[in-house]
Amino acid sequence: MAIAALNDASCRLGWVLTDFDCSTWANGPECQRLIQNPDQVAAVDALTLARPLTARLRQDRSCEGHLNSAFEEGHLRPIVPRASVLSQEPGTR
Repeated sequence: MAIAALNDASCRLGWVLTDFDCSTWANGPECQRLIQNPDQVAAVDALTLARPLTARLRQDRSCEGHLNSAFEEGHLRPIVPRASVLSQEPGTR
């Protein structure tokens, strides 16, 4: 239920990128840096934040349960608060 709500809210609020090669990005250095250093998510801009969120949501479509695993592993925890902060800034998303 929470995963569906995250997906719905992310799409509705414009946090899901439509023209984005998430497979390549997910295997690249920026993604790996954010996974290894989740505290850095607190300082990223809106586009950088939308990338891991988009990648996770798309991966869950092809591999059901991916978002649950990402949540349990702590990968989503820094994304949601940062999205909340960015959503309140003028001109963001």
